[in-house]
Amino acid sequence: MTATDQSTPGEAPKRSNLAATAFVVGYLGAAWLVYFLWYRFQFVESRSSDYVVLAVVAFGIPILGLARQAQKEQVTVPQFITRAPARRMFFGGVVLTALLGGALIRTINALLDPHSGRTFPTVITQASCGRAASLSLRGAPSLPTTNNAMTLNLFVVSTTCEDAHLGDTVLVRIKPGLLGRSWIAAYQVAHVPTPRSL
Repeated sequence: MTATDQSTPGEAPKRSNLAATAFVVGYLGAAWLVYFLWYRFQFVESRSSDYVVLAVVAFGIPILGLARQAQKEQVTVPQFITRAPARRMFFGGVVLTALLGGALIRTINALLDPHSGRTFPTVITQASCGRAASLSLRGAPSLPTTNNAMTLNLFVVSTTCEDAHLGDTVLVRIKPGLLGRSWIAAYQVAHVPTPRSL
């Protein structure tokens, strides 16, 4: 060991464990943030064009990345993707880009929306209280949706689903969105009073 090397053999594993822990914590934090943004700025209704745009972004960005790498190794993109590491990296990139891209589009559409919102009274027609909790709503009298109905997806830590009952009124505030995609700015459940027995 030279005079300039003051590290001990035990320091390298400690640093490695610390870096691994930081990566896991950062990854979970980023995943939680993306999940929150998807629910916080959700669209009033999904369109087929939403999935087309998301698919183009999700596949396009990883393909561009692989194309640059394939060019460095002087092989075609299909040849490069047939390799196991590249294949895993490609499909992992597709999933990651889809999640991040969807969250980014929704966030920009909502946070930069200069329009004022409008509140619509709706009625709960169905409540699904599981890991992917949601409320099915019908307009009273009307909603700016295709069939006068919509689904309100609830965040995982929300207790709204357990407290909601069929027939309850939900006041939904809808804004048009910067990108022309109507989104749910806020909602509030107004419970139907339970009849008292005499």
